[in-house]
Amino acid sequence: MRNDKRFVLGLVGTAAESSALAFSQGTGDVHVFESKGLDWRTMSDGVGTARAQVAELLDGLAQEVGVGDFSGIVPRIDAVALAVSGIDGRFSTGLFLENIRRLGFETDRIRVHSIAEASHVGAFLGGPGVAVRCGHGSAVFVRTKQGQAKLFGGWGSAIGNRGSGEWIGKKAMSAATGVLDGSATEEERNFVARLIGETEAEIMKAVEGLDRERYFRGELGARHYLHERGCRTVAIAAGGDTYATSLVRRSVVQISMVVGAAMKLVPPDESLPICFRGGLLERYPHYCRALAHHLRGQFPNLSLGGGCHAGGYSTIVGATLLALRIDDLHRAARDADLIARSLPACHLIPTRTCCCDGN
Repeated sequence: MRNDKRFVLGLVGTAAESSALAFSQGTGDVHVFESKGLDWRTMSDGVGTARAQVAELLDGLAQEVGVGDFSGIVPRIDAVALAVSGIDGRFSTGLFLENIRRLGFETDRIRVHSIAEASHVGAFLGGPGVAVRCGHGSAVFVRTKQGQAKLFGGWGSAIGNRGSGEWIGKKAMSAATGVLDGSATEEERNFVARLIGETEAEIMKAVEGLDRERYFRGELGARHYLHERGCRTVAIAAGGDTYATSLVRRSVVQISMVVGAAMKLVPPDESLPICFRGGLLERYPHYCRALAHHLRGQFPNLSLGGGCHAGGYSTIVGATLLALRIDDLHRAARDADLIARSLPACHLIPTRTCCCDGN
């Protein structure tokens, strides 16, 4: 490897997984390193957990590039775009910048974005559209044809993430505690029997499991636990369980309300394409169809015909384009395609990964 090679860096941190992508504009070389989910919001300790976690990603990249550890690759990076979930980049942005700066980056080389914005850029390459994310958390990012852009939703686990997998999981576990208390309806008891089991011991074990995850793995562990219960609830709803179905419908309404807030930026006569991203929408087509059907009825100026996923590229590609700070659509499309050619096929999302047209 030539030691004078320069890169831009896209970083994506989610509860499910994290990844880093270094792209050399001069040579077109792409190096990617993926890791398990990291709690990017944990920054209160003196060392800076978030900084250590980013260093882990950079160490992996440095090995891919062949320059030792993160200290060898940092001087070769001209710009960094950090796309984060959970707090969607609006809280503690200064702390994020400070922690990344301590790795050796100059502050003016770093930009913090919401993961919803990175998903939007990956899907629409800087053009107009609506990106809906729903997995562990939820958020909506909109860019109008007039250039207005804004993030809606998110706000983190404690007070936000409306309609997300975690949100559904909380409602599901609340039904479980109702069974233990004797306050659950018959519909709730039948649901909990499918979700967890029929006996008090089984249900108590599940409830205590959430406490164990929180104790040993912190908030990230609790979020994972609730999200998986939420995913299981969505799967149970596909089998016709009435209570699970009601939770899915409530989730759809919650997300649609956030989309509705975003659509206030859009003139009534302006049509915008929409893309769906995030684990819950990608893993469960029937859930995606339910949301698409609801949105179609509420917002006729949303274009769903091209497929809910709308084609485009993955979020890490979007983050890298944000690092490139591209304003020209043709250049964005060229560089996104150049990046994606060197990545696994999962980073190029075909338009016909569709869940709203019944396919």
